[in-house]
Amino acid sequence: MNATIIDDLRRLHELKKAWNDIYAADPDATVFDSWAWVSGWLESTPRKWLVLGVRRQVPWEQAHATHAANGSTDIASEPYVAFLVFSARTKASQTILSMGGYPHTDHTGFVCVPGYADQAIPALAVFIREQVQWDTLELLNVNETDPQLNLFLKSLLSTRISIQEGKGTSCPYIPLPETWEQYFYTVLGSSTRKNLRNCLNRIKRLDGYHVTAIQSGNADSQIDTLFFLWQSRWGLTTEDLYMGFSLEDVLNIKRSFLRSCFNENRLWLNILWDGPTPIAAGAVLLDPAKKLFCVHKLAVNYQYAHVSPGKLWCLDAIQYAIENGYRICDFGRGTEQYKFALGSKERFDRNVVVVRMGPVKKLLLKVRSHLQVRIQLKRLTGQALTRAAS
Repeated sequence: MNATIIDDLRRLHELKKAWNDIYAADPDATVFDSWAWVSGWLESTPRKWLVLGVRRQVPWEQAHATHAANGSTDIASEPYVAFLVFSARTKASQTILSMGGYPHTDHTGFVCVPGYADQAIPALAVFIREQVQWDTLELLNVNETDPQLNLFLKSLLSTRISIQEGKGTSCPYIPLPETWEQYFYTVLGSSTRKNLRNCLNRIKRLDGYHVTAIQSGNADSQIDTLFFLWQSRWGLTTEDLYMGFSLEDVLNIKRSFLRSCFNENRLWLNILWDGPTPIAAGAVLLDPAKKLFCVHKLAVNYQYAHVSPGKLWCLDAIQYAIENGYRICDFGRGTEQYKFALGSKERFDRNVVVVRMGPVKKLLLKVRSHLQVRIQLKRLTGQALTRAAS
């Protein structure tokens, strides 16, 4: 297996078909690993980025024949089997690599053909360890069902590598039944059903109540309305920083990947209105083949809190998902109460930080570990003496 760096958009766009084929074959890849999402993020992020690709080694004659058949000698005709995306930033003279899309993505992960994972994932790990410059590697919000993370960490490990796994990120989801009636009458509790019916009756009594869906003629205005509501809800201004980015950069990134997903038929975006006033809007990322329905962004107008517009938007979205064959409604990161009121179960993404240690870092880590052992022994000894005295 040969790992390589792809660091410009032209070369990357030539690999669109290879990426889509690998993504479709990988059962653990989420919509945030799809070409639609990743390309939209790469085209707009202000941070430096790199894509690592792994290719099978094939005989020269076979590779030459493939190039000739495609009418090209470009990189696009190489037999790729895996991709991994990173962004890079510098902090206190330290280079930090983060999984692609973070912190704007709900899940991160690998894209790999399953039959090649045992070779491709170690190849990625060794290449990153030996050929890429970094001090800290942030593997955050990695999809918990992705078995490739453990293989990657095992292959990355060396005497100069420290691996620390922190608390996982809660990502509620609803396993969707086959029919809307099953969901409404068996997944929802009776009090929730009653509350939602009352809110639905109140919102339909608004004179100007209507719903708009994203389509080719209104895509930009729908996306802009969603972010207008989101920005208004949190009182964000152009001078504010959000997740370490300027608000302008955040909005550019989010508009870019939502527009990219729409262009690839992977976006569902509905808005609830009272006349000209938006009262709830949300964006859902779609994977019909894997039956994944991922609620990525929901924003509400709290002047209409008495009709629970956010819950009603979710109810409409869930009904659409069920009636169109989706089987998982993923609410992304966050433990907001409404997610569980709608029937969500809890699961956790994984957060792992890898530190490359020089002699000083190794010494500090050894001293810290020694101190922790001494403190623990002192605590245990003190507890034993207390019990003996009593």
